[in-house]
Amino acid sequence: ALEGLTILHDNLKLLLKNPECKTAQSNLYVGGFMAIRALNTGCYPALGHLIENHYSAAFDVHQGSCSGIMCARLMHYHKDESAEYQSRISAALGDADIPASRLVRDLAAILPGVSVNHSDAGVTDEMLKEFSQWEFENNLARINQLSPKKLESADDIYAMLSEPLENL
Repeated sequence: ALEGLTILHDNLKLLLKNPECKTAQSNLYVGGFMAIRALNTGCYPALGHLIENHYSAAFDVHQGSCSGIMCARLMHYHKDESAEYQSRISAALGDADIPASRLVRDLAAILPGVSVNHSDAGVTDEMLKEFSQWEFENNLARINQLSPKKLESADDIYAMLSEPLENL
């Protein structure tokens, strides 16, 4: 999975420089196929996939932007509990000395058409609070199965989802 992440990272950056590069376009599929194995690591992907699908359905936000908005925040929330995985993610993204959530935040920020803030997707703070309450009432048990750090309240979910990006 980490090899796939490295392939994705390198080829996304290449495509930003040369959007017509067929090799980089193809390598994104290869990297994605390899990285899908991360869904069972207990670090981020399965938790992110679940919450991002709910967010997408609730607010009609494209999946890519859901990832751009949520991924780094969710990783930051459980950074201590998943430190080993996240250090390996940092290394795969090219700098083992920088927190994985910050590297993911910075990568998402340079991707064209990918939102990184809730407001970019038209989601207000009040909407996010209501969404957090809905997740708590309907999905807390499943979220806690997937999250290395357990959540105990709607406020915990809101804090995780609303973490300011500059704090990562």
